Amino acid sequence: MTTSEVKAFLRRYRDINAKINAKLREIDRLRSAAKRATPSQGAGGNNGVSDRVGNIAAKIADIDAEINTDIDDLYRVWDEIKKAISKLPAKKYYRCIILRYIYGLKFSEIAAIMNYTTRQVYNIHGAALRILCRILSKSRR
Repeated sequence: MTTSEVKAFLRRYRDINAKINAKLREIDRLRSAAKRATPSQGAGGNNGVSDRVGNIAAKIADIDAEINTDIDDLYRVWDEIKKAISKLPAKKYYRCIILRYIYGLKFSEIAAIMNYTTRQVYNIHGAALRILCRILSKSRR
């Protein structure tokens, strides 16, 4: 396994999480549309309003089901990542990987949190990726 493949393996968590967040924003947008489609009290002519609201409710239910599937995927991916990074030989490697790929922090932010220089974080990150290459290569045989 290459470092690029390890990075792709680790990025899956944030990718799934971003997909979930986009779907949650879509649900919020649909709920707002449903509120606008609902006639105010005393207004006449409900033509098509209940159909529009019903269609929106169906879309929300479909997206909600997709989110539940995505959450299951997120937990599965997290378990795979956690299993791999728990085998890293030092806590600094583990922290660096978590901060970079789970929290999505920049190297400069990781350096500030870990009390290292940015160059040291680059080195720690590179070493952690090389170790994960070996760990994941062994586990996939």
